Amino acid sequence: MHGSVKGQVNFLWQRSGLNHIGQSKHAAKEVAREAGARTWHEIGKNIGVFSYSTQDAYQDVWRQSFAYARENYGIRDLEKIEVSHIKGFLQSKLDAGCANATLRQYCSAHEKLEQALNHYNQEKGTGRTYDFSKELREIRRIANQSAPRFEGTRAYKNPERVIENIKDDRYRTIAAVQREGGARVHEVRFGREDLKGIRNGKGVLSIRKGKGGKPREIRVEMKTYQEIKKEVAKLHHGQKWGIKNESDKNAYRADIKAACERAGEQYKNPQGKTKGSHGFRYNYAQDRHQEVQQEGKSYLESLSQVSDEMGHVRGDITEHYLK
Repeated sequence: MHGSVKGQVNFLWQRSGLNHIGQSKHAAKEVAREAGARTWHEIGKNIGVFSYSTQDAYQDVWRQSFAYARENYGIRDLEKIEVSHIKGFLQSKLDAGCANATLRQYCSAHEKLEQALNHYNQEKGTGRTYDFSKELREIRRIANQSAPRFEGTRAYKNPERVIENIKDDRYRTIAAVQREGGARVHEVRFGREDLKGIRNGKGVLSIRKGKGGKPREIRVEMKTYQEIKKEVAKLHHGQKWGIKNESDKNAYRADIKAACERAGEQYKNPQGKTKGSHGFRYNYAQDRHQEVQQEGKSYLESLSQVSDEMGHVRGDITEHYLK
């Protein structure tokens, strides 16, 4: 390719096969699944862009990245950009204190750049392929460890300390279930039939009816599981341990608020939104997402897995918890 940074980016976009604005994203996902895509990562690599705002955001990142490669590596042809150039650009953003959410968007934009370059070179018949996945996964891992998160997050800075300061024993265990297993507050209700034993060093609990009626299993630490098992053993057949009713929920939240005061933790985020019991779910999502990526899965594969574990029907819902 020849021309300015902006000109080459515009040229590639026009020939990328990514412009699906005005089309159905849901239908595109179904087509991708029918073609064999199973994970969020595979689906994402087989669909285009469906909004002008996303198009503008991705093109802006491409321009920034190409300009960086031109200035620092002398790359004047966008087709000659390599993963080392992209890694250098993203590392420069990390070093400059770029926020975690912004780094994720930059990585997503470069996944689409990979898709665009592969489509363009396939049409040209050059035989050249691009694969940025390994380096993007590494940048996301580093970002999760070091890049500052959005200041409006509802996650607690030190959830364990908050839980330690909850005075009621039952509420303390309920909070542990939310923190360790990602359960919604109303899902913390377990009887004998919901205790599924020990698997891989974790206690398994059954949530028979989550949001939207979706059943699933969650895993908690052994100490939490044994405490629930002890309390459930005291109940009559058919009874449930956990959150009883709306009044019980309110009392639980009040205990969390008081625990925050004792722990020196903010009960509301800077935008004034209450963290409450749901804050523990935010902590679960952020830590579990990072853990799954460290096991070798991509950002989107991890997002899909954590979505299932949290009882979400869409990955973009879970992504909100990662801010």
